[in-house]
Amino acid sequence: MAPARAQKTALAEKLAQALRRGAPEEAPDTADAREHFARALEILRGGGDPRRVMELPALFQEAFLLLWEEAREPEPLLDLLNLTRDAAVQKAARRALHRLRSAGMDLPDPAAPRPSVLARAGAPAEKVLPCHVSEPSSQGVESLLLSRYVHGGVATAQAFLDDESGLVEFDGGVVGRNRHREILRSVQAEGEARWLEISYEEARQRLTEGARQAREKGRPLPEKYLELSAHFPEVAPVEVPRGRELFQRDELSGVPLSDTASLLDREEFAHWGPPRRFVEVMIQKLDEIRQSQVIISDEQRLEQVRRLLESAPQRLLEEPEERRRFQERLFRMAAFLERRGAKEAARLAAAAAWPLLDPDFKPESHPFFARLATKGFLSPEEIVAHMRKDAAKDKDGAGEPTQNLPPASPGGRIILP
Repeated sequence: MAPARAQKTALAEKLAQALRRGAPEEAPDTADAREHFARALEILRGGGDPRRVMELPALFQEAFLLLWEEAREPEPLLDLLNLTRDAAVQKAARRALHRLRSAGMDLPDPAAPRPSVLARAGAPAEKVLPCHVSEPSSQGVESLLLSRYVHGGVATAQAFLDDESGLVEFDGGVVGRNRHREILRSVQAEGEARWLEISYEEARQRLTEGARQAREKGRPLPEKYLELSAHFPEVAPVEVPRGRELFQRDELSGVPLSDTASLLDREEFAHWGPPRRFVEVMIQKLDEIRQSQVIISDEQRLEQVRRLLESAPQRLLEEPEERRRFQERLFRMAAFLERRGAKEAARLAAAAAWPLLDPDFKPESHPFFARLATKGFLSPEEIVAHMRKDAAKDKDGAGEPTQNLPPASPGGRIILP
């Protein structure tokens, strides 16, 4: 390759990478790149229409050729070959087509003449694919699945959104339609109560809000999010139902607070449990009771264990900030249940949420949190029975939960490794 051509190719590759990442600071330091980068990024995120790409400088056209080649999308590549009048871009397009053919893609050699994209009838509108969101966990994490038809297959991604940190994980790519159907079957296998079908517009809005929140927290965005954003263009905001607005407090006066504990029997609350740090403190307290030299009888230990478990709700919600977080998560669950059609459960979740920030709120008197705080622990009698055993031989510990703690990431890992 001639030195000048090699240099131009290197610039196009650098520009393609900058566009893929949405990072203008990584683009070549040329006048064209500085002037047209924002417009090119808008075109890429809007689907990469070859007719709009043709209006960009030649360097940008070559960068788009590289992006289409990487995504194995011959259609826009062939369209640009027919549209452009730049001889260097035409040569670059033919080279890209040759590499795709060499990689096993079934393309004519040489590329057969084809009508211009300007003259061809538009392709029939693709069926809009559903997206999905999981129920929020008690740790404030929800899983988001996005799907969208693109050239070469289906852009499919999974994100985990934390209500405190924003977007924390993201992975995916362009997959074939058979693989996408497998992913949808995985969603269905997890049970209807685990996922809510939503529109692409809502899914993209949730993802955008998560990315914005992560930036505000000073967290780096996942690399795959930066790479794949072009496949998931932003759209106009949509109205997302909010539990606080759906269920006004005065409309819930007839909902018995005593019934809220039953929510923890529902499948949607399978990932709800006390935070890991809280459980660790409780286990430490139980171990102190076991090792105490002052307590000399099982009756005394039983009384101390009972007092500890009775104080668990107060320990769980001791901080106002923790009460605020639980309130918001219950309101989010109320909206989720309402949209699933579980209207009575939704009203119970909202009824459980409203009292949390009352000045006279007493956690131990709240049935939902009285049960949540001890979820996974043995009964006092069983704990004391374990304390009789030799601690060195009983590695499970006196007060460990009877089951693994709920994972912080709900909805399973459909795409993320």
